[in-house]
Amino acid sequence: MMIIKNIKMENFRSHRNTSINFSKGITSIIGQNGSGKSSIFQAMNFALFAPRGNNFRIENLMQQGSASFSVELEFEMMGNTYLVKRKRFQNKTDDKLYVNGKLNAESASEINKKMEEILEIDNSVFSNAIYIKQGEIANLIQMTPRDRKEVIGKLLGIEKYEKASEKMNIVKKSYEETLLKLEGELIQEPEILENLEKLKNEVSESEILKEEILKKYENLEKLKLEKNSELIQMEEKFAENNHLKENLKDVISEIKNIHLEIQNFKNSLSLVVEESKNISKNEENYKKYLELELKIKELNNMIMSHKSNYESYNKLKTIEESLLKELGVLKESLKDNKKNPDELKENLKENDEKILTLDKIKEKIKELEFIEKQIYEIKIHKKTVETLFDSVKIYDDSIKTFEELKTKKNSYENLLKEKFDLEKKLQNENNEKTKLISELTDFEKIEEKITLENELKEKYEDLSEKIDKLNEIVLKKESKISEYKNSKAELEKTKDSCHVCQSKITEEKKQELLEKYNFEIENEQLSTESLKKQLEIILNKKEQIKAKLNEIDSFKSKYGELKEKKNYSLKVEESIIETTEKLNELTGKINEYSSLNDEISLIENKLKDLEKDYKNYNYSAQFLTKNDESEFLNKKLELSKIIGDYDFSKIENEKKSLENLKDELKNIIYNLEREINLKTELKNIQNDISSRIGIVECYVKWEAEKSDFENKLSECKGSYGKYMESLAVLKNYSKTYSVEINNLYEFLNQKICEKQQICEKLLRNRSETEKNIQNLNYNPELHENAKRLYENILNEFNDISRTLERITSELKLKNENISYLNEKIHNLANKKEERKKIEEFKEYLDKIKREIFSKDGFQKYLREKYIPLIQRHTNQIFQEFELPYSHIQLKDDYSLIVDGLPVETLSGGEQIAVSLALRLGISKAVCNNIECIILDEPTAYLDEDRRKNLLNIFKNIKTINQMAIITHHQELEQIADNIVKVRKIGENSKVSLE
Repeated sequence: MMIIKNIKMENFRSHRNTSINFSKGITSIIGQNGSGKSSIFQAMNFALFAPRGNNFRIENLMQQGSASFSVELEFEMMGNTYLVKRKRFQNKTDDKLYVNGKLNAESASEINKKMEEILEIDNSVFSNAIYIKQGEIANLIQMTPRDRKEVIGKLLGIEKYEKASEKMNIVKKSYEETLLKLEGELIQEPEILENLEKLKNEVSESEILKEEILKKYENLEKLKLEKNSELIQMEEKFAENNHLKENLKDVISEIKNIHLEIQNFKNSLSLVVEESKNISKNEENYKKYLELELKIKELNNMIMSHKSNYESYNKLKTIEESLLKELGVLKESLKDNKKNPDELKENLKENDEKILTLDKIKEKIKELEFIEKQIYEIKIHKKTVETLFDSVKIYDDSIKTFEELKTKKNSYENLLKEKFDLEKKLQNENNEKTKLISELTDFEKIEEKITLENELKEKYEDLSEKIDKLNEIVLKKESKISEYKNSKAELEKTKDSCHVCQSKITEEKKQELLEKYNFEIENEQLSTESLKKQLEIILNKKEQIKAKLNEIDSFKSKYGELKEKKNYSLKVEESIIETTEKLNELTGKINEYSSLNDEISLIENKLKDLEKDYKNYNYSAQFLTKNDESEFLNKKLELSKIIGDYDFSKIENEKKSLENLKDELKNIIYNLEREINLKTELKNIQNDISSRIGIVECYVKWEAEKSDFENKLSECKGSYGKYMESLAVLKNYSKTYSVEINNLYEFLNQKICEKQQICEKLLRNRSETEKNIQNLNYNPELHENAKRLYENILNEFNDISRTLERITSELKLKNENISYLNEKIHNLANKKEERKKIEEFKEYLDKIKREIFSKDGFQKYLREKYIPLIQRHTNQIFQEFELPYSHIQLKDDYSLIVDGLPVETLSGGEQIAVSLALRLGISKAVCNNIECIILDEPTAYLDEDRRKNLLNIFKNIKTINQMAIITHHQELEQIADNIVKVRKIGENSKVSLE
């Protein structure tokens, strides 16, 4: 069997990233409940067989927030190394099996199949043989033989045959339902046969009717073709008649259009003659108008070319007048001035320098005011520093005191925190103590009963000896009674001889012997009944003691837990005392700081009172450091010399007078310069005016001539208009007919002649068409009659066609129904065959269930086969435990006998040894070459003594090479070759090897 080498888990339940190496011997996996111990072996099970079910659902196995999880298991078997890798995503699997490092299989189903072939067991056997669940060892002894039979049956896999039997009932029921369904379908057979015969008769009648209608159809089809031919001829005549009439209509319309065209040409000719006369009449005035228009255009060009000079002349004259007027005004304003512009500018410059000097003095006055203010503030701050010096010294001393008190307060707060933690700890311990007291209410009673166990066992053994002795005596007496009765019967059969020695005896002697036998039998029976009554009383006492011992056994697992809790409660009480002492000591230290808050409050108030003085002192000291009084005094002296007797008012008055004088000087200088500029500009303008006088005179002359010509042009304008209108009409005709104006008259006369010739030709064509219509001889009434006759024949033909189609369709449908019914009859024949097979198979199922899956069938055979096998393996393992017993017997009723004694008479530790041997024996029976066993909390529900016995037994097991024990008891470290510790940090399990 396999030896596990290593398991790796990623995001599997509480294991984020765990790897554990296993070796031969005992491996103890130790951790608190919920730390993730059992998940390790759930991962092994998943790696080997990937079982289904709620416990192995992906959402139950995958860590919350993870996209996948994986398990890798490496094991050795028969000299080969196997590595199974299973990875699961939400919608995907990734499984691989490696044998000696080479990939062997890649799909989940293929790997499951390979695992069963390699291990020679399936998941069910693995769960029962290799993995021993919590409480199984203790329960095997404590349960009744009937329950033990059921549990062993489950471990051996016998229950699957019971389940198979139940499933066979379901299968059988489904076949019975199928049979009922088949019977229901087969009932229809007579009705189907009747319908089939009826349909065949209907098809025969329809075939005859179809033949009759087909003859009518052929006759009507011939008649339809004849009438259709006549109708086609009529339709051709009708079409020809319509065509001729349309042609005639077109000819008449064309003749009408030609007449209209001839009339239009005649009207156009009349208008051309009239407009030609108008042109000849107005031609002279038209030419005169054109000459005048040309002269006006020439004058216009000359006027436009000199217009800018004329306009410039007028503009210069206006400017000349404006300049003369402005010079007059300036002359009046400057009549009192005696100075030239250069002298005035020098005066203006001196005035500006005086204003600038006054501005500088004004700035110096402002600077002096600032310095005097600073000197005043320096005196104030000096006084502040002198006044507050003592207060600042007190403030500095108070700050030092406050810092010392703050250090003390930190120590005080640390003590308070420590006190709070201790009080919280004390409260938790008191709560724990209260909880333990409530849980330990039954402990003393149970302990008192358990102390009586040895005394009761001794009594039980004494009573057992007495019962054995009494049974022996009763058996001897019953044997004696039987001998007496046999002797008496033999004696009664004899007539005159002794049945023992064959000597002759008399009747009297015979009667004497018979009475003696009766007396002995009666005495022995009375003695036996008395002994049986004693035996019954002793048995009752034994049963009572046994009940008490069973009660004690039932208390033992609880007693073990309660004893652990009792020890824990003593530790809690010690911790409470220790915590109380620490708390009292801490309270004493805290009391030393009782006045601390008052001292801090007093200092804080003092600092608050002095804080304003301290800030004022610092501010004044800093101000004096930054500002030197002597420097400011020297500066004041310098500024006073510069300023003299000036103040802001005197400066402003002088400055105002100087500004007014400045404005007057600027105005005079501007007027003088303006007068010079205007005189120069006037001279230039008068020169321009003189140069333009000749051109202006010509311009005036041209304007007068242009006006005269325009008057003459208006006189010729009427004749010019009429000429242009007649010419436009002739041009329009010329454009319309694409002919020169001079050729219009000849062209129109020619067109009139051509159209008259075309009209004569169309009249001849009209006469010929009317003659052709008459010769065609088309009669509309005959055409309409032919139409009606054809339509009647066609309707009758269509009716016959539809009838024929309907009969054909009905025949097709009936033939299809016949085929369907024939197929149904065929199917019913198959169903009869199916019914026969199902009935035979049902009988076969009943036989299999009765002979194989019933409790008296294969299940009984398996139990009879496995009991000796379990017993042999159990005793082989039991011999390794080095106990003073040699043989365990598993009886047919599944009660346990150890060296002839019921297992219930053994001590608690011996019972656990028997239970472990039996459980391992069952595993060996299920899987003979087992080398690895996994035990989940094997010491659960056991008291301390039984746990110790079990530990010693584990050490002595030699037949199993690898044993993994899941437990939360630290004492299992003592027997372990390898120790794996599992602890929970947050939501993740962490594993450490020791």
